[in-house]
Amino acid sequence: MGRFAALALAGSALCLTLPACSAGQPAPRPSAAARSVADGTYEGLLRRVDRQAGTVEFERVRMLVGAAARPACRAHHIPAAAPCAFFIEDLHIASTAALAANAEIKSQLAPDGVGISAAGYPLTLARLVPLIRPKATYSDTPFRIVVRHGRIVSMLGLYHP
Repeated sequence: MGRFAALALAGSALCLTLPACSAGQPAPRPSAAARSVADGTYEGLLRRVDRQAGTVEFERVRMLVGAAARPACRAHHIPAAAPCAFFIEDLHIASTAALAANAEIKSQLAPDGVGISAAGYPLTLARLVPLIRPKATYSDTPFRIVVRHGRIVSMLGLYHP
């Protein structure tokens, strides 16, 4: 397991395991072969959006919410007194996939940051870029990413408390 970082968010704890947390360095990039993406549904943190190439690079994660998050927080030595509403574990698998021409990109959090919708609010590819934190090379928002025939057909930014 990598190291973890906990971040207080409105009374909750974000637990994110990172491979190079203590060194302050981004994770090493795997080879292109290691980054290929099979068809399926993934949860991931965005690392890079290349608007010209129409590709998205993401780090695969496992996201646990509510009661399912608590055992993972305890296993990573998050103090029992700290609220643990969700837990995001880095699976250390960087992936890159092209967006399908008709890919649906949405976020459960409204663009104004006020509303929440399970179905999601539409986003443009240009609006994905600001969601990536340059220092950590990860987005704050985990996305559910669906890949079919080697292309991303949908991305949904997942709300977390």
